Amino acid sequence: IEVGLYVTERALSQVNRDNISELQRVLEAWFESSFSSIDVCIGIGGVVETPLRTCESTVSALSWWRDASPVARNYSDCKLLLFAETEWSEFDGRAVIGGRNAVASGIDSIDNINKKRLAFHEILHCFGLRHDDAELIHGDMYSIMHPHMGSNAQVLSSHSLRVLRGNL
Repeated sequence: IEVGLYVTERALSQVNRDNISELQRVLEAWFESSFSSIDVCIGIGGVVETPLRTCESTVSALSWWRDASPVARNYSDCKLLLFAETEWSEFDGRAVIGGRNAVASGIDSIDNINKKRLAFHEILHCFGLRHDDAELIHGDMYSIMHPHMGSNAQVLSSHSLRVLRGNL
């Protein structure tokens, strides 16, 4: 599995470089703990200059990223473009189920565990997982594919693991 992390030029700062490295480490650990038998490469693809219209919504950002991603050819399975939370009006993400491109906001405050979960959630959409694959684990704990996962989301449910293994 190859996943590339890209960041918009407006989101880039020294703090955000550290944030990208931290996100890379967390994603590698989550994939490793879930799929120890599958080789996963999470790489930092670089900085992407985006037109202002990409900031209008996650829909416009994903549409632009799908068309512009020839700059991101190195990672064939998923290319995640990270925006600063201030670039959108809300903390959000978007991906096409089974597609190769995803977008997420919040790289400027990735120390928040929910921002890391959002990035993982959008990457998992690229590998075929849907919101329907979310499960209530117990009490009010949902799996990470729940559309409003919140701060108590588990990484992956057993159902999601089966679906994901079948898609890889």
